[in-house]
Amino acid sequence: MEVAGTQAIGEPQSIVEKTLSLKRKSDDVGWEYGYLCDPTNLNKLKCKLSIPFNDIVNDEFVQMCEAIGQFGVQFEPPSQDHLRGVLLNEEYARTKSLLQERDAEKVKNGCSIMTDAWSDKKRRSIMNLCTNCADGTSFINSKEMSDVSHTSEVIFELVDKAIEEIGPDDGCYNVVQVVTDNASNNMETKKLLHEKRPNIFWTTCATHTINLMLQGIGSQKRFQKVIDQAKAFTTFVYGHTRTLECMRHFTEHRDIVRSGVTRFVSAFLTLESILEKKDRLRKMVVHSKWDGLREVSSKKGKAATATMMNPEFWKEVKMCLKVFEPLVKVLRLVDGDVKPSMGFLYGELLKAKREIKQVYGNVESRYKDVTAIIDKKMEGRLNSSLHLSFMFDGGDECATVVYEEDDDETMPGTGIHWTVIGEAMGASEPLELRQSSRIRELYAEEEFDSVEEEFDNEDGLDGMDEDE
Repeated sequence: MEVAGTQAIGEPQSIVEKTLSLKRKSDDVGWEYGYLCDPTNLNKLKCKLSIPFNDIVNDEFVQMCEAIGQFGVQFEPPSQDHLRGVLLNEEYARTKSLLQERDAEKVKNGCSIMTDAWSDKKRRSIMNLCTNCADGTSFINSKEMSDVSHTSEVIFELVDKAIEEIGPDDGCYNVVQVVTDNASNNMETKKLLHEKRPNIFWTTCATHTINLMLQGIGSQKRFQKVIDQAKAFTTFVYGHTRTLECMRHFTEHRDIVRSGVTRFVSAFLTLESILEKKDRLRKMVVHSKWDGLREVSSKKGKAATATMMNPEFWKEVKMCLKVFEPLVKVLRLVDGDVKPSMGFLYGELLKAKREIKQVYGNVESRYKDVTAIIDKKMEGRLNSSLHLSFMFDGGDECATVVYEEDDDETMPGTGIHWTVIGEAMGASEPLELRQSSRIRELYAEEEFDSVEEEFDNEDGLDGMDEDE
C-alpha cells in the first residue's frame, strides 16, 4: 500500500534517519510505521498495517477487495473525518433499523435476558446485559462494578431495570426468562425475581451447569486419581524441552494436550489424546532415547514412566472416558451456536444418564453415585417446567426419538413415550393413559368404543364436510 509522505526534502540525511523521521506518531490500531520504497523519493513510502495473516480468509475482507476492484483504479478511500462522521452515522442508523426488527420479534414471541460478569485486561469488573430472541442476541448495556460488591440485590436491580427498559406489551412484559451462571449470588437473585415477577423464569447457564456435573464426577476418588496421573505426566513432558521433543518425535509431532471449552472438557480431550497415542507413548518410555534424558532419572520422571507402563492406568482411562463422554457430547451441543438448546437439553441429559448406566452394566450400586451428581446439579436448574414444556412440545427430535421402545406406548398427541414422561416427573410406577373420575362418572353407563355420532340439522352442523 502506497501513501503520500509529508516529510519535506531538506538537508541530506542518512537513509536510517529518513526512515525514522517518517514514523507515524499515532495510536491508530493497524498503522505501525511507514518506510521508504525509494530513498531518493520521500513522497513515496509504504505503511505496515499489522494485519494478521488469517484475516485474509475473512469474508468481509474478500468482499472489500472485490468492491474496490469493481470500482476501478480511480477509487479513493474515505477520509478519517468521513469515517468518523457520515459513514459512522449511516452504520448507526442501519444498526438501529436491525434492532427494530428484533424488537418486533421480542414483542411477538418474547426474549431472554442474559448476564455476563467478566474482567478486562486492566482487571476491571464489568457486568454485561444482553437480550436473546429468535432473531439473535442484542447488547443492552454494560456497567463497571469494580467498586461494588456483586450481591444478589445489586444483580437483581440491574436485571429488573433491564426488564423495565425492554418494556411491557399490553401489560405483559416481553421477557420470558433470565439466564445466569450458577454462582451463589445469582441463586439468591433468583429468589428475589420470583417474589416480584413470578411469571418470569430464571434459568441457569446450561454450559456452566453441565461443567459442574463433570467437575463433581471428576472429583470422585476413582476418576480424580487417573486425572491426576495424566496431569502429572503431561506436566513433566511439557515442563522440559528435551522430553517434549522426545514425545513429539514418537508421536510424529502431534501434541497430547488438548484444549476445550472448559477445564474438565480439556481434561477429557487430553485423556482421549493420550489413549489414542497409547502404543507410541509406551514405546517411547522404553526407548533408549527416553532413558538417556537426564530429567527422566528424577523422581517425577520415574513416576511418568511408571504411569505409561501401568496397565491399571490405561484401564481407568478407558472407564473415565466412557463415563465422561455422554455429558461432554451434551456440553458440545449446548455450547454451539447452531440452534437454541432449550428444545433438546432435557432429553439429551436423560439420554446421557442412560448411556452412563449402560457403562456400569445397569447395576444401580455402581452408577448411583454418578447419576446422583447429575440429578443434584439438574435440580432447580435444568429440569424446570420451561425445559419440560419444550421437550414435551416436540421441541426437538432428539428429545423423543432416542427413547423409543417397541413395547412402550406413547402419549396421544405428543408422540412421547410414557416411560420418558414418567422419568421426567419422577414417577415410581409406569404411567398409562387414564380417565379422570369426573369423566368416568359422566359416562359410567356408556362404552368408550369408537362410534361415529350423528348430528341433527337443529345443532347447526348441517352442510359440514366429514373432515370438518
